[in-house]
Amino acid sequence: MQNLSIWITTIFAISLTLFDAKSTHSQVIPDETVDSRVTSQGNIFLIEAGSVRGRNLFHSFQGFSVPTGRTAYFNNVASIQNIFSRVTGNSISIINGTLQSNNTGYCSGLNYYVENRVTPLSRAMF
Repeated sequence: MQNLSIWITTIFAISLTLFDAKSTHSQVIPDETVDSRVTSQGNIFLIEAGSVRGRNLFHSFQGFSVPTGRTAYFNNVASIQNIFSRVTGNSISIINGTLQSNNTGYCSGLNYYVENRVTPLSRAMF
């Protein structure tokens, strides 16, 4: 998990140097185009609902940044194989914290994709 966090941090650090955009820290805000629901519970952003198509779960956010010490927790059903998250706001996503889901674990094979309109498509595998 630490290697995943380092990889994601590196991708977004490079993105920060390539794009001149304002960064937004500590926010996971749905944009209301998909039924994504986010509640903050202490250091955890609990992400629920979304749109399920087969084994794919889709979310859409206005902002998606997870600072060190915080967790974005996707409360998904176990049959989900891929989580696709789109970020539609004008801020760069910075993920220094943890991404987690219900089926995170050894050999879970869950894939997580995030696309931010101001940064390139990134892929992380839980």
